[in-house]
Amino acid sequence: MLRVLFDKNVPYPLKRYLNEFQVNTAEEEGWGQISNGELIMCAERVGYQILLTCDQNVRYRQNLAHRKIS
Repeated sequence: MLRVLFDKNVPYPLKRYLNEFQVNTAEEEGWGQISNGELIMCAERVGYQILLTCDQNVRYRQNLAHRKIS
């Protein structure tokens, strides 16, 4: 099953539309207060395949080229 992590800035009610995936929030994982770089590392470490964020600048602030997470 595809694992999706919602960053803290994603509207959590969207979870109900992704019921065919395993969707958790950064808050649920205890990662609500960490930076994007650390969040990406933590998410990859525990097997998330997708990080959904509304932060439009994450691609400029983080080097995503060699990441396993989308």
